[in-house]
Amino acid sequence: MKKRWSLWYFFGGILFLAWIGFVFFEAKKDDLISPILKEQTTERNADSPLYSDFLTGEKKVSLNDLETLETLKDKIELLEQDFQQQTNKKNAELLITSYLLDNQFDKAKKIYLSLSSEIQNQLPADTAFKIWINTFSQTSDKEYQQVKNLLEQLYQQKVFSELEKNYYSIVFDLVELRFDEAKSKLKLLKGSQYESFWKAIASAFSQYQSLKDVPEYYQEGLLSYQLMNEGFLAPAKKIALQLTNQHSDYILPQQILANIDFMMGKWASAASYFSQLLKLDRQGKNLYLYHLGICYYQLGKYDDAVLYLAQISDNRILLDSDRYLILSYIALGEQNKVFNGRQRLLGYPSIKKSDFYSFFEEAFWKPYRLGQESLYLKKNPKLVQSYLLTCAEKLSWEDLQICDYGELWLKVHTKELSDPNLEAQINRFARKTPKSEFFQLLWELALAEWNQEKATTTFMKAIGLAKIAEEKAHLKQLILKANELEE
Repeated sequence: MKKRWSLWYFFGGILFLAWIGFVFFEAKKDDLISPILKEQTTERNADSPLYSDFLTGEKKVSLNDLETLETLKDKIELLEQDFQQQTNKKNAELLITSYLLDNQFDKAKKIYLSLSSEIQNQLPADTAFKIWINTFSQTSDKEYQQVKNLLEQLYQQKVFSELEKNYYSIVFDLVELRFDEAKSKLKLLKGSQYESFWKAIASAFSQYQSLKDVPEYYQEGLLSYQLMNEGFLAPAKKIALQLTNQHSDYILPQQILANIDFMMGKWASAASYFSQLLKLDRQGKNLYLYHLGICYYQLGKYDDAVLYLAQISDNRILLDSDRYLILSYIALGEQNKVFNGRQRLLGYPSIKKSDFYSFFEEAFWKPYRLGQESLYLKKNPKLVQSYLLTCAEKLSWEDLQICDYGELWLKVHTKELSDPNLEAQINRFARKTPKSEFFQLLWELALAEWNQEKATTTFMKAIGLAKIAEEKAHLKQLILKANELEE
């Protein structure tokens, strides 16, 4: 037992920091640079896909405007739409690379296999190989060997250089526990474009050497962890599975398996792993509870999400657990608990613009898009005022526009639309952030002015930007009523 925990104390801090990045969903891969996507290793922040970053909302733009989108989720959505309309080498490469950045390897594989052989041959060999090395079955020796054979084939065909072959060969050496061979090849990568990989694997070997009185298989766990960090999820998982089968009391590989499934959006499997970890490792209790809460939220099991999130006591993740609690209570229709959760958020020093964005979305924009009154204004107007006041206090100057958005939509819901500068203000917002509700409001103002041309233009933009069926249905009802009034 002493050996088991010695690694935890040494490594726990690293894991905590790494996981805090992972659980906010946007880990390691947020920036796409057109025309070719470029991998970066920026950690995802606390603005999860559920808390979309301000000004990313519901943009529908052309592929040429890809760089204006701030989250990988939005970029993938746009690329998927464009790929459906037109399949060519550029669109395929952008979409596949996006999936790889988001750890959606199965989707990348599906798209790749759907392409003609002509387009497949035009794609970078490295891109295709990253698909195969991350989609082989960890329990199939045949599939694993096929990927190895493919590497040798690409090298023999001079598609891969010797440097590239060494890079991927190291991964296979680590999976097969040929550590001396891996170390020899690792020396050849030093100072190359594979510096991050070299440092990661070298650090695993070094960390193991620094540990005293631990079993040899601990080294395998450290290497699996670093492979995971470097994006080799299937190889990392293969090592971790072997370790858990042979050494059930070794916590690290189970943490790796849980984390990999979490990163890939395999919520049910990840929840199973985290549930097991919760029984085995009480020191990581709060992190496991947090991950379980997110998994069950994503699975639509909101009662279970609340059950786990409400148990968290670690101050370092309370803010983020409260965010998911709010989302769960919204899904459950427990409005008073939503109000209480929103109020708690205001007390956190690290509250973000995304929290204000989410509040205004729920209080103002969503009900307006659906033709509903604001429950927040009806049942808890003091909370609305608190958010409007705190918004200006908490946010930096460059983010204050979200506060202006809030003030504007308070006027809309309270029918205070007499300001002569209102239309110009809305137009400025609409140019900056083309959202359906802005054009719906402009349409209503155009109707009031009996400006048919402006009304037609703004309505078409509004319905073009509408995402959900309920919103489109509401807009259609509005236009029918407007036509009846005109007649």
